[in-house]
Amino acid sequence: MLTDQQLIELISKPGVTDPEIAAAMERSNISPEYVSTLLGAPLEDVQSRYEAAQQANRGYSDLV
Repeated sequence: MLTDQQLIELISKPGVTDPEIAAAMERSNISPEYVSTLLGAPLEDVQSRYEAAQQANRGYSDLV
């Protein structure tokens, strides 16, 4: 499980991708709503990026 600090560090890490963040969120049962609140970011933005990243992750797993 990621702590708040670990999540913030992951999100702010140069070069990290939305699919990597989404995968970490899924492994830690962290919702877009929680990330939105933690970062003070609009929920709609977090939700749309999360959903796009999930689709990218699913597409990748279908290939392997």
